Amino acid sequence: MRRLAAALALLMGVMVAPALSEATAYQAISCPRQGFVTACKAGLCWRWDDVNGLVIHTGQGSGAPCLMIRVTGSGGTDFSGYFDGILTPQIRSLLGDRLLAVSPLDTYALGDAALPGAMYAFLDEAGRRQALFRLFDTRWPLNVCYTLRYDEADADAALETLGIAVAHFRPEGALTEGVPEGDTPFGEAPCRIECPRLGFTAVCDVACETHWDPNDGLYVYLGDWGRPPYVLIWVAGETDIPAFFRDAVTPAMAGRYGDDLLDVIDCGNITIGGRVMTGYGYRYRSEGGVVYMLRVLENRDGRSVSFIMKYPEGDEAARERGMTALSSIADSFQRE
Repeated sequence: MRRLAAALALLMGVMVAPALSEATAYQAISCPRQGFVTACKAGLCWRWDDVNGLVIHTGQGSGAPCLMIRVTGSGGTDFSGYFDGILTPQIRSLLGDRLLAVSPLDTYALGDAALPGAMYAFLDEAGRRQALFRLFDTRWPLNVCYTLRYDEADADAALETLGIAVAHFRPEGALTEGVPEGDTPFGEAPCRIECPRLGFTAVCDVACETHWDPNDGLYVYLGDWGRPPYVLIWVAGETDIPAFFRDAVTPAMAGRYGDDLLDVIDCGNITIGGRVMTGYGYRYRSEGGVVYMLRVLENRDGRSVSFIMKYPEGDEAARERGMTALSSIADSFQRE
């Protein structure tokens, strides 16, 4: 318990004055669903979630550590009543004995902002120490809620992400002020893509949103998050490409979709964005419609680069967005 108390004091000290390095490379993030712009360190992934708002992942994978940002009601909120009467009882009920500590409502200074908030320390289901901060920024016409979740090992990166997001938050139209020149706001095209986990950069000529999945690779969504049209990118060791399609991809598609797999199309060598690659097309039924998936591979500099593009069959606009995105990404793809 003494160790936990010391950790909480240290974490609060970090929050009082988060350091924003002038040498840090930022990328702008636009959230058109709630009308604001903010920023994070270059290379991080973010996504929209209908429950949690804009989610910035500050570590590997799609879970914690993460920062969640959502615009809430107008100013004048009774924060004491909210934390003491609503949020803290909910968290106590949810976590039970796994809740280790609750900080009292306080005001934290992050740059020019003074944010009321509280912190909760708890054990996750695997027994790891976690922290959750919820804070509100009342400087804007509507309150901005920040929820930061991380474990002890991720404290520095998580708190840095919070400080950057608060410092660069503005209502849409007021800015990318403060975001270094050359960064492209999310939701506009062309969109620069950075994936340090797979070690590449690219440019997408279609407005996009990226999401990292440790099992699948980097998703580049071109419309609604989580749905086609999108491009999926993966980098692996050099591959026997014909054997890979014959022995792995096509059997996997048949096993997954069964009678819903309608066609397997050998595209042979095709040119995508000025690159000659080997590809197959797959048509399958999904959610009452038909999806077309084009998968192309090439061996480049001792590595295999895989691109998957999906779109709903019959949606010509989605097909065009998908092919434009795939071509521009393949053409500009560079290993770092």
